[in-house]
Amino acid sequence: MRMRKNKNRDSAKFQDNRDKLGKSILIPFLSYLILAVLLFWFLQKYCRYDYFYDEQFRMFRYSWNYAKPLISSIGGISTYLADFITQFYYLPYVGAIINSLFFFGSALGVFFIARKLMPYYIVPLFSVLFGLLVVVVETDLNYETENTICNLLFLLALNLILYAPKNSISFIIWIISSIVIGYITGYFLLAFFIGLIVFYLSSSGFLNFIEKYRNVVTPKNFVLRQMLFCIFCMAAFWYGLNFFLERHHNQSTRLKCLEVMRWKKDWDGILSLPYMKVCPTTLYAAYQNLALANKDVLGEKLESYPQMGVEGLWYDNHGMQYELLLLSDIYFAQGNVANSQMMAFNGFSYSGKTVLPTAMLRLVETNIINGNYKVAEKYISILEETLFYKKTASEYRKFLNHPELVENDKVLGPLKRVTENIDGLSSDIVSDLKLIVESNPNYKTAKDYLDSYYKLSSE
Repeated sequence: MRMRKNKNRDSAKFQDNRDKLGKSILIPFLSYLILAVLLFWFLQKYCRYDYFYDEQFRMFRYSWNYAKPLISSIGGISTYLADFITQFYYLPYVGAIINSLFFFGSALGVFFIARKLMPYYIVPLFSVLFGLLVVVVETDLNYETENTICNLLFLLALNLILYAPKNSISFIIWIISSIVIGYITGYFLLAFFIGLIVFYLSSSGFLNFIEKYRNVVTPKNFVLRQMLFCIFCMAAFWYGLNFFLERHHNQSTRLKCLEVMRWKKDWDGILSLPYMKVCPTTLYAAYQNLALANKDVLGEKLESYPQMGVEGLWYDNHGMQYELLLLSDIYFAQGNVANSQMMAFNGFSYSGKTVLPTAMLRLVETNIINGNYKVAEKYISILEETLFYKKTASEYRKFLNHPELVENDKVLGPLKRVTENIDGLSSDIVSDLKLIVESNPNYKTAKDYLDSYYKLSSE
């Protein structure tokens, strides 16, 4: 009799503790917040170049002409919001902060849904895995940030439906959210049916069934289920962590790092990368020699760095967008302005959604050098509508219709003189270099590239 009383007392105590656990909000909130802070450190350490890289493929413009067609079209608002958010990836640390907030919002949203539907049988790590999934796919260039915005809106709407005090209010929220989210994201049917399912669950007695079912679960079974699911979630979390660490060392991530440093003209950063010292590919050698050329030491330090033959001087491959833009920079350094402009334009128009503000700045420079001031002004006007490229673009406006200022500029002036002394260029890099050097013997970078070609071709 005494043992039965003790058992009932333990069971009641367990039930009270479980009720408190199910109703607690502060503990999971603080837990997710701590995980978000740790995730920020991790993303900043291993994924910062992913965010810098993604920023180039979107451009938010503070202009009604840009905003109007997006806001007035179905699904356009999500693109507008994604462009607005992504523009801040330009700043250090902000990409990691934003994606940590994506994790926090997604994990918390899933937690509250699980807490309402099955408050005693799903551990918080389930929502952690969902939040981590959002962060993982955000590092993929083919993934659209619009989808993350869509996920967050869905989670918000589903929570409002579940936690509405009356079924009539849930019904109204379901109808309104289906229309609003459908217009913002373009997923009308998805918003309608997901809302319908959740509304049905919240109003059909399913929650009462769950509440009734929980009373027959013994403390032993409950703890065992929690432990098994926790082990599974920890294993998945560990796998995801190793996935991040592995992809940090793969060629795709290294290429993003090189591209970002090229855009930012961080030539010392390129030369200091550990894998550049080994230089296993002609592509890496091309970045390395471009950095040496821009530091004006290609001729002097060519043999101090690993080389991959003459192919490492210029990566003459036009198959991918980054190859076009790299070759544009190489041509620009050599004084071959015409081909630099052609490669920049081809890279700029590589795909319908590509924006590439840095490629647009290159087109500003080449058109100013060639005297095409109206074309240059068009690109300047677009860039002046942005937040982070406005100042740089405005600095080029002073050169419009003022060739004398172009002549006196330390960057544009020498290239303009090279262009004026050349009748025409071909598509052969070596022939063009010879012509540039013969016509402009004082242009050192072209001479360094040509001398390096002779040195490497003779080995």
